[in-house]
Amino acid sequence: MSTAQEKCLLHRLGGSAAISDMVRDLYDRMVVHPHIWYYWKARSPEDRSAEGQRFVEVVLASLNTGTGGEPAVPQGHDEKVAYAEMGIGLVEWRIFVDLAAESVDRFGLDDRDKEELFSLLTKPVPR
Repeated sequence: MSTAQEKCLLHRLGGSAAISDMVRDLYDRMVVHPHIWYYWKARSPEDRSAEGQRFVEVVLASLNTGTGGEPAVPQGHDEKVAYAEMGIGLVEWRIFVDLAAESVDRFGLDDRDKEELFSLLTKPVPR
């Protein structure tokens, strides 16, 4: 493995499929969480599946930038608008952060990779 691959979180975690599994785990637990499930109550299973896929795409795009800058957002998806429309506040954000920490812990990552992935998942979107 090249030095560049060793440094890349995407490769260290097992590639796109492994990241997708981790992010899907987080998303699937969010939609059934007893304090935030209602954000998804009016959405069809198809809509939830599409939103989960967008969440995966945002995380993968962030990992693929390799710049440490703002995550790339897929075409047609504006996180600031989505957060405002959903009314996500501090309480909801804290629940998300806790769920993200639990998801990262579930996949047996080393401390370095856990911290890097957790930081990526919990990076707030500027308002």
